[in-house]
Amino acid sequence: SESLFTIDVLSRSLSEANKSFDHGQVMGAINSMLEALETEVVNESGRLDALLKANSINTTPRYSHAVTVTYSISTPEIVRFASILQAFDSMMVRYDTAWLCRLINSDKAQEYRTSKMRWIMRIVRKLHDQAVSARKKAMTVEAASEVMASIGTPSKAEMEASKAADQALGEEKAA
Repeated sequence: SESLFTIDVLSRSLSEANKSFDHGQVMGAINSMLEALETEVVNESGRLDALLKANSINTTPRYSHAVTVTYSISTPEIVRFASILQAFDSMMVRYDTAWLCRLINSDKAQEYRTSKMRWIMRIVRKLHDQAVSARKKAMTVEAASEVMASIGTPSKAEMEASKAADQALGEEKAA
């Protein structure tokens, strides 16, 4: 969420300082990325729902060590991304249901989970890279650098998420 906030605030500031910089275009690109992600999650969830329904399965697993994540909502894009992540989580529960009901073998299930997690990590990494790019651009514009100073440096959580994404992507490239 910090990356989306940073992109929004800094690109808005850059567009105020430089009329050739288009905040709307930046946010349009972000929204296009979110739309593609959302479409993929909705389509995959629909496919899994059909599989479960065709096999008369209407239960879902309960997780003994579920993780709860909190985040700050400060832009419409963050609300949308949070909603997509919740839908992604529900999609993974559907997949686990199919696996636990023996509709999918264990090897295929593990491969699917790994591939979907890498996919979502790539999206998070793209957003992080966009935020880093916005910070770099803001350093070259006096008005924007003041805004950047008020935002501050990336939080420990953002840096850890970035490191985890880098690690996952590095493992993917090595494989």
